[in-house]
Amino acid sequence: MVIAQLEKQDIEQIADLLYNPPAVDQYNSLKDRLISAYEESDSRQLQKLLSEIELGDQKPTQLLRKMRTLARDKVPDSTLRLMWVNHLPPHIRSVIAVSETFSTQTKLDELALLADKMIENSSSSHISIIEGTSTKANDTQFLLEEIRKLSFEVAALKASQHHTFYQQHLFLSPDHVLQGGYFHETLRKLQEPNTSIQPHNIMYPVFLLENEDGFQSVSSMPNVYRYGINKLIPALTELVDKGLKAILIFGVVETLEKDAIGTNADSPQNPVIKALPKLRAALPNLVLAADVCLCPYTSHGHCGLLTPNGAIDHAESVKRIAEVALAYAKAGAHIVAPSDMMDNRIKAIKDALVENKLQNQVSVLSYSCKFASSMYGPFRDTMKSSPMAGDRKCYQLPPGSAGLAMRAACRDVAEGADFLMVKPGLPYLDIVRQTKDKFPQHPLFIYQVSGEYTMICRCGDAKEVETTLMETLTCMRRAGADCIITYFAPLILSIISNKQ
Repeated sequence: MVIAQLEKQDIEQIADLLYNPPAVDQYNSLKDRLISAYEESDSRQLQKLLSEIELGDQKPTQLLRKMRTLARDKVPDSTLRLMWVNHLPPHIRSVIAVSETFSTQTKLDELALLADKMIENSSSSHISIIEGTSTKANDTQFLLEEIRKLSFEVAALKASQHHTFYQQHLFLSPDHVLQGGYFHETLRKLQEPNTSIQPHNIMYPVFLLENEDGFQSVSSMPNVYRYGINKLIPALTELVDKGLKAILIFGVVETLEKDAIGTNADSPQNPVIKALPKLRAALPNLVLAADVCLCPYTSHGHCGLLTPNGAIDHAESVKRIAEVALAYAKAGAHIVAPSDMMDNRIKAIKDALVENKLQNQVSVLSYSCKFASSMYGPFRDTMKSSPMAGDRKCYQLPPGSAGLAMRAACRDVAEGADFLMVKPGLPYLDIVRQTKDKFPQHPLFIYQVSGEYTMICRCGDAKEVETTLMETLTCMRRAGADCIITYFAPLILSIISNKQ
């Protein structure tokens, strides 16, 4: 009876059930098939409903709002997106496709706004081209140009979206914002504790000639000179007036005899021993440190005494170094600074000072971490102290050894050194930090050696030299140096005084 009421097209929908009817519940099977065949999904209903809607004079955003109203939230966004795009002009659809290639996360409302802009930008030129010619070549050229221009707009939109994302998600915590702590010059100074450069942080190395009226420039070191004592005192007086607090004195001999045991290292004719009383009298507030070594006074140029087969005679070397240090202390040095790197010479010097009741009047600055560096060349030319044979690698430290540097510093502290030193400076700031961390109670010196000096001198014009120098000194202070021995002392004092 039911079948008799159906139209021909209805019977075609259930033909398979008529030929092969189910064994049971035939009525419900027939009903379900008919309902399934004629029931439309929400998207099919909307497609049918919107089949006559066109963009026309509407903006893409207006079309989207109308479609959403008709959809009544029954259609997925992906379906609505597809239907809306299909109602746009072909050249707009092409650019939308490019946009979706960059990101499938672009919101539909953002695409609609972008489409509005594309319609506005292209309508006038599009109309003029269509009216002027109908050739396919011109139409294609126009579309390509529009795609090119609108691709830039899409890229700009993407950049804006990324910027917004970073603003919203990158700064998760106030701890991530650092620049608020150093945007002002005064605030930047607070971020650099213990790195200021003051006169007491500087020691000036000076070269002292036998000829008391001598004055020689050093060809390998710009603005560095060798002085006789009568020339040195006026030069130092000017620097003391600018704030100079300390010097390190090296004796340079040209006529005094050099022998195997460095007899003139502590003879009455030694230029350092002759100059110390005069310096004490002329500049009573200036700290006088005397470098203690045998190499400028020995015929072989080594820092210790040698055995007959050319090896370092350790015991005799230490004894001789202590004798020279004591002679400088008696002559008026505030600090004796053994640079020879012989084991146990600090104890020998301390014992000599105690024996002569000078332990409370003279300090010991140990060249504790002195490396066998290639950066001493200009200095050795100045001092005329290069070894006649061999090198100093058997007593100066290997450049790559942090462990030996630590052991050397520990040894010298145990033997009574008042101050420690790392030499050279800039290439060994890790050793500076290591030493300062281990011995924070001991003032730590850095020697900015002649090779470092000449490199900075050649880095550019005067302003660049000044900038590089002060950056280097700041880094040395940051690493842990309390005092820097540098040939730049006159320039540094001028920089400091100009800032005050």
